[in-house]
Amino acid sequence: MEELLKQLLQGQNEIKIDIKEIKSEVTDIKNAVHRIELSQPQDIVAILDRMNKNLENKTDVLNKRVFNVETELERLNRQ
Repeated sequence: MEELLKQLLQGQNEIKIDIKEIKSEVTDIKNAVHRIELSQPQDIVAILDRMNKNLENKTDVLNKRVFNVETELERLNRQ
């Protein structure tokens, strides 16, 4: 009977240790998720900034092309 009680107590202690480990791992996961949530908006802003710069560059190139075409049209109209 006493041996059975010791085994039960030992099993209970092992379960307590496992629960502590699980709680620690859950805390680590929560911290990782929090870091991801914090960095995600920064990543999005960086992507949007890059897209904006690319769009500005393309707009500049198109404006130059339109200007060249308009200049050529004006020259042809004057002839």
